[in-house]
Amino acid sequence: MAENGLYIRPDMSTEHNLRKSTFRLYPTPKQELALQALLRSHQQLYNAALEERIDCYRKTGQTLTFAAQCKSLTLLRKELPEWAQAANCSSQQMTLRRLDKAFAAFFRRVKAGQAPGFPRFKSLARFPGFSFKSHGDGWRFTPGEDWRHGTLKLSGVGHLCARGQARQGGDIRANDVLHRDGRWYLSLTLDIGQPQRQRTGNAAMAFDWGVETFLTGVDHAGEVIRLDNPRWWQAEKAHVAEL
Repeated sequence: MAENGLYIRPDMSTEHNLRKSTFRLYPTPKQELALQALLRSHQQLYNAALEERIDCYRKTGQTLTFAAQCKSLTLLRKELPEWAQAANCSSQQMTLRRLDKAFAAFFRRVKAGQAPGFPRFKSLARFPGFSFKSHGDGWRFTPGEDWRHGTLKLSGVGHLCARGQARQGGDIRANDVLHRDGRWYLSLTLDIGQPQRQRTGNAAMAFDWGVETFLTGVDHAGEVIRLDNPRWWQAEKAHVAEL
């Protein structure tokens, strides 16, 4: 359905349509150290919670639940103030939830007779990041005009410059702060309501991929296009062999 130049999918509910939008974060050197410390604390919590589950099962034959580990986390934060200062409580609960999902997937594979893949301890280099729920609870994202770029405020870190653009804005629900290849990213979960996409045209084209001819296409008017196979290997193999 077209309305005011926008394409609206009629089969989508307007109540809860969650989408992910990713922004690149640019921390200062001081903020980089704070983010690394946060990442390390969540990695240590994940491994400690995994060890707690393994130890509980060995001693009692019972599996610790997410709720039980959240209670343990509350006691830990009271007994060890450094854990309370290290990270936001709801963010730490999200790390426990990540472990709980890993165990749920493990038991689902066991039940299905598949290779189970027991949850593993994670090194700092292999720990993907940490998450926050409830916008405003330890974090806040302020988007720029038309959701282009923005600023992320993290408790204990400060204001971080974020670059990127969401295809469509909405209500901010949660976020993941990710660390990949030495770079930091913000993955926002947005409730966008009804998806809207700008219509760019009404043409259509069919494609067929081949070997001799790389691509053959026919548009709605019957015009045929052909692209020859570039044969990159044939063109470069002598140079590659020389190298």
